[in-house]
Amino acid sequence: MASDNHCILSDKNEFLDAAILTLGHGHRTIRIFSEAYDKLIFENNEFIRALKKLCSENDRVEVRILTSSNILSLKSHPKLLELAQRMPSKIIIKEAVDVEKECKGQFIVGGRRAVLHQPNIDSTHAYTDSDYPVRAAQLGELFDRLWQQAEPCSGFRALSL
Repeated sequence: MASDNHCILSDKNEFLDAAILTLGHGHRTIRIFSEAYDKLIFENNEFIRALKKLCSENDRVEVRILTSSNILSLKSHPKLLELAQRMPSKIIIKEAVDVEKECKGQFIVGGRRAVLHQPNIDSTHAYTDSDYPVRAAQLGELFDRLWQQAEPCSGFRALSL
């Protein structure tokens, strides 16, 4: 069941703000998945700063970014990939073949409770909740299963990282 912190979002700016807040809820593992990795969100300076701050200030955090093949490249997402390159023990990017068959839309799971989820990538509607452990567990389990089968990001292989 969703908590009183459940909020419906209706545009990319709200999603961006919620993404930054959700990052702040993760203390150990942050899981990020998107079918598209919209540059307006994932290349946004505020998002990159929040991600860098999280990784710099928290010794125990690990940010796991899961994508389908050829979505993230140095050309398309230079800020995100360069940050991951500078912080390889904190930010790990993997690609999974046909991940979009099992995972739709985009989500960020911050720790065991915080969720930001846009079930349909073609819709602007999404929700966020800082205290939704049931949904965090469901998305986390799906993510972890796909993560186990995924390979290192080809964008990094091209850079020989």
